[in-house]
Amino acid sequence: MHPEKAIVFELAQSKQEFKKAAEKLGLTWVDEADFSYASDDDFFDKKKLGKAMEGRLYLTVPNQRAISELLKLWTIYSSGKELPRGYGDWKKLFSHLLDIRAWGAQDRLTPEAARYIAGLGDAGDDKANFELELVFHGNKNRDAVAVKSLLGKINIESAEVLDTSYIPEIRYHALLVSISKAEARKLLDLESGLLNFDEVAYLRPQAMSISSSDPEDVEQLVESSDGVLLHPPVAALFDGVLVQNHDLLKGRLVIDDGEDLERTSPVNTRHHGTAMASLILHGDIAKDEGALQRKLYVQYLLAANQDSSVETTPQSRLLLDVIYSAVLRLKQAPKELGGDVFVINLSLGDINRPFSGQMSAWGRLIDYLAWKYNLLFIISAGNIAEGLSLATIKQPIQLTKLTDDERHLLFVTAVQAKMAHRSIFSPAEAINALTVGASHSDGCLTAPSPYLIEPYSSEKFPSLISGLGLGYKQAVKPEVLNCGGRALYSYIATADGLLLVPGKAGRYFGQQVAGVSSTTDLVRTIGTSNSAALATRAAVIIHDELMSQFSAAEFERIRPFLPSIVKGLIVHSASWGSAGAFLEGALEPKDGRLWKNRRSNITRFLGYGKIDLSRVLECTEHRVTMLGVGALQSEGAGLFSFPLPKSLSGKKDVRKLVVTLSWLSPTKPAEQFYKDALLDFVTEDTNGSPIGVSRVPANQPPFDTSRRGTVIHEIYEGEDAVPIGEDDVLRIRVECRTQGAGALPAIPYALIVTFEVADTLKANVYSEIRDRIRLPLRSKIQS
Repeated sequence: MHPEKAIVFELAQSKQEFKKAAEKLGLTWVDEADFSYASDDDFFDKKKLGKAMEGRLYLTVPNQRAISELLKLWTIYSSGKELPRGYGDWKKLFSHLLDIRAWGAQDRLTPEAARYIAGLGDAGDDKANFELELVFHGNKNRDAVAVKSLLGKINIESAEVLDTSYIPEIRYHALLVSISKAEARKLLDLESGLLNFDEVAYLRPQAMSISSSDPEDVEQLVESSDGVLLHPPVAALFDGVLVQNHDLLKGRLVIDDGEDLERTSPVNTRHHGTAMASLILHGDIAKDEGALQRKLYVQYLLAANQDSSVETTPQSRLLLDVIYSAVLRLKQAPKELGGDVFVINLSLGDINRPFSGQMSAWGRLIDYLAWKYNLLFIISAGNIAEGLSLATIKQPIQLTKLTDDERHLLFVTAVQAKMAHRSIFSPAEAINALTVGASHSDGCLTAPSPYLIEPYSSEKFPSLISGLGLGYKQAVKPEVLNCGGRALYSYIATADGLLLVPGKAGRYFGQQVAGVSSTTDLVRTIGTSNSAALATRAAVIIHDELMSQFSAAEFERIRPFLPSIVKGLIVHSASWGSAGAFLEGALEPKDGRLWKNRRSNITRFLGYGKIDLSRVLECTEHRVTMLGVGALQSEGAGLFSFPLPKSLSGKKDVRKLVVTLSWLSPTKPAEQFYKDALLDFVTEDTNGSPIGVSRVPANQPPFDTSRRGTVIHEIYEGEDAVPIGEDDVLRIRVECRTQGAGALPAIPYALIVTFEVADTLKANVYSEIRDRIRLPLRSKIQS
């Protein structure tokens, strides 16, 4: 997006209606990336169940002359005059619009900035921080001149510059400025000079993560394991200052405090980092899953101070620069202190930036760092703190009279009605990251309090606090759900129905983690941060399982593919299950002809489904999982052959094939097609599946939706009797192409295939397939 070349269309009708009219004029947009949009809460299509319509569309045009000519035509049309000869068809296009104008102050003020300013109170600090994201020219000298000019103008506006950042790889150039609350309120009236500087593309509230946890019902640790020889870390936690000497964490951490946050952080406020480290190293203590045999690398990004118990990222720094510096420090660490780390847990999100369609700068940074340094970022979807209204329920006793299905339907319907306001938080939209939502599950066995409402009785359902997808370009986000603690709700009876408010985790619900008041404290917590931390724990477990299955030489050969392998295996373990079947009948649209829209909505809730790690860590007589790796360049392909069990020949029994393809992609922030590497897989068998299965649309995301990110997960089922010969194989072809111009570098990927038959079948498919695998591990570049 180049604001200096942008023209703004204020829509009077839906985006699709405008596009149809534009295409009739030959103005064809080949991809949604040509449109940038800002959602307007007042411009709302009630027929689309919570989907905010785009009130503005931004289109980049070649030059200022083109802008002037278009504005001239609009002026003629809007004054009621006839358009010049040859421009008659533009009249139909203009009929869809309220206004056409050049990029201006109202475009620089982002919707999230307007919401933030409207919520500023009079209490507390009299200052407010904002990020000025500058027009990025791509020429260092020109960018430097622009900043110098801007700094002079900012001084006139009584704004203090706190920090600057210049990351050309993601076309990011920004200033962090502090202004008075009185000056901030002028922004809403578009009166502040900050909105009229040509160098400024956007004004946003400071990107910031916060945690204000204050757990209740402290319990005590009975015993902990000490004296275990721990291996070097392979996972990093970028999070809050923690209690290093807690019995569950002591001796298990490698700490990097590059921002010098620990020195001023009160011990009794170090909740978030302590909880995340506890979950990664030990899981939910109530489940007694055992400790990892590896250390955890930790960088501090979040801390409270003597003046506030709220943990925040540094308020005088641009958060992107903090993250960028943290990754660079990690990559400089020696092996024993973090040099082997390939997974980074980021259980943080920008509280001021719920995802609204455009890729955030933070998301661009995550994608760049993942590709540049071959890293897997595991990111939390974000917690929805707002309450939920149940219009048809006046008193909580009404809920006790509902069946489980009736109660589930009530809550699902209420959430769907507010989907547009319950989205994931940036940077969860990053395409190379694995984004994790929370499922309604924990290890707490205590009966719920009668004063709290539990929405679901099934752990397969997403937690009400979990941010919903989809992601960038309507990709699957979050990709998976993981245990995030049961979220129970307190309530307020209002004239408009029952208003539910998230309750504090305590003895009745939540995941058990290390506390901060003493070295033996245990508390409970809930949220998508927990889900991401447990997914990071799963990543370490998968890594160590792979090490045990391969020789040292073989493991070194697959090491460059570890981010793709681990991301793929985590997703491979997921499925919609019973929650998907319920949502199929519960979510709109109910019209059978609109099944694709309905499945997309299910995907918003479930992604690819809830993780079940046992499915990829353990094979059985009836289930076998196979792994292939490779690297592809533009227009390249790799062919994989998987043996088939002859014992199934001619038998009519239920069978399932699950295929997952995972990779990291370079990105092009300045171009129309952001994701540079498109991978896909196809079966090589021209006469259909050789094992009698086909893709089942009803229990997974739509085919095209699953191909918009960097992990594809497909489930095939069937029970046809098919002949299988002695040497028959399932052939899967992995293909690679680029969306943009130029050649791709080699793209590492992982292909995971699971073949499973019904437990009732008298056959050991695992042994049959294992005995037929003779090929060496594939890890060559194929093109």
